[in-house]
Amino acid sequence: MEYLSCLLDLIPLLFVAGVLDGIAGGGGIIALPAYMLTGMPMHSAYACNKLQSGCGTLCSGLKYLKEGFADIRTALIAFPLTIAASMLSTRIILGLDGEKIKVIIAVCIPIAVLFMFFKRKVKFPSDSRPPMNVKTVLLSMLSGVLLGAYDALFGPGGGSIAMIVFSLLLGYDLRIGCGNGKIIIVISNFTALFNYIIGGHMIWHVAIPCTLSNMLGSYIGAALAVKRGEKLVFPAMLTILSVLLIETFLGVFS
Repeated sequence: MEYLSCLLDLIPLLFVAGVLDGIAGGGGIIALPAYMLTGMPMHSAYACNKLQSGCGTLCSGLKYLKEGFADIRTALIAFPLTIAASMLSTRIILGLDGEKIKVIIAVCIPIAVLFMFFKRKVKFPSDSRPPMNVKTVLLSMLSGVLLGAYDALFGPGGGSIAMIVFSLLLGYDLRIGCGNGKIIIVISNFTALFNYIIGGHMIWHVAIPCTLSNMLGSYIGAALAVKRGEKLVFPAMLTILSVLLIETFLGVFS
């Protein structure tokens, strides 16, 4: 089909996805289904989503770094294992046909919802930066593997899950956890993106305008989150989870 005719629908959706992603991660919950509904091949939908997600998350991540809401030490430790996990997981996705990928997405959505709704009752640290010891190093490495694999295999909700992982495992408050999560998600996104590009799956004339729209929304969302803190971050995360549930019940991926 002519994907250009879908841009008027895609661009506003990708802007909203960027705002949500900048606040609490998980913009792919809107973005990936939006690409899928155009009828494009699944690998192309993943490719477009990775370009938009990587650039948008980079934009908001820079805002978090500028405001001091990230701990670069643990992110750098997770860096190499994130690349390895993302590379391997992307290769797995590229080896599957579109129908099998839809099954993965349909299975991952309720798992993500259950995980994140269960964890929402946990009391998160108010402000903590862990000491650099063996435990911190190992947990940072584990975070890199888990997030790299999840982001490459599925993607939507990755930013929110990254925020939770860094907050619960390493003791960060939600904003620092979100900042660290964005660093890792950017790394994973661009690792996966490289594989989709060399595989010839990118539809550039759709991905580029959608990416620009998403980057603008992501920067605005990050600015709102930094200004208003957890009062905005946590409700936004719950909003994203509600979108996940609605998509599942309406059968978006059927």
